[in-house]
Amino acid sequence: MEVQASPSVRAYAAEKNVTLVDVATSLKRSVLGKEDIDRFCATPNTNLGTSVASAVENSAKYWAIDHAQFGPISLEPLTRIEQVAEANLSAANAMIPQVTHHDYVEISAIEAFRERVKSEAQQRGVKLTALD
Repeated sequence: MEVQASPSVRAYAAEKNVTLVDVATSLKRSVLGKEDIDRFCATPNTNLGTSVASAVENSAKYWAIDHAQFGPISLEPLTRIEQVAEANLSAANAMIPQVTHHDYVEISAIEAFRERVKSEAQQRGVKLTALD
């Protein structure tokens, strides 16, 4: 397998005593960066880094509830795709900041204008909302 890596990544891999082919094979890609070397060194036997694995573990604790209290359940094995998706989605949920942004705006002037032109808009078959 031909590996594409910058000279600094090649030097970093040499410092860590890691062969780029091993890293590329474990990740199933040919283009590598320094973070790939770190991930490989942290967990050489898996494709998940330590932070991702711990995020998945913490997520499993969060969802450990008794679903049977809501009705009958049946356990079914996950396909390989579903297992990979579960790990990645759980890690993303734990590691990516989830932010909600709210703005408060004084729209009384807009509402007054909308009420003023409401009858004209209805005659033309238009429903005028604050969003418009």
